[in-house]
Amino acid sequence: MDLRIKGKVFIITGGAAGIGGGVSEQIAREGGIPVFVDRDKEKGEKMEKLLGKFAEAYLFIPADLANEEIYENVVDEAIAKFGRIDGLVNNAGVNDGIGLSSSVSEFKNSFNNNLIHFLVWRSSVYPT
Repeated sequence: MDLRIKGKVFIITGGAAGIGGGVSEQIAREGGIPVFVDRDKEKGEKMEKLLGKFAEAYLFIPADLANEEIYENVVDEAIAKFGRIDGLVNNAGVNDGIGLSSSVSEFKNSFNNNLIHFLVWRSSVYPT
């Protein structure tokens, strides 16, 4: 498959395993540059070993995106290493089972855990 991403830099949140790991791997296999962020250092190191077998460039940033102060650092680190960011795959989150029948407070908590980091990422990458 040719996704036309050769040489393009992508930040992938939750990018060390599962769906995010698959995205990180596929971006690398297509010649893109995955900058994958994950709070699980062990899984991140396993992904680094995998990518090291075939990828020309990649970067693992161990970080917990529950900490808002980390977003700007991740963006800065990616730009310092590769000069730009071409895309973001906002994958980090948890399957917490919260749905419309949950309380408002549970729903807000789920929203914060699964989406709010994207809004802060966006403001770091595309300031208004």
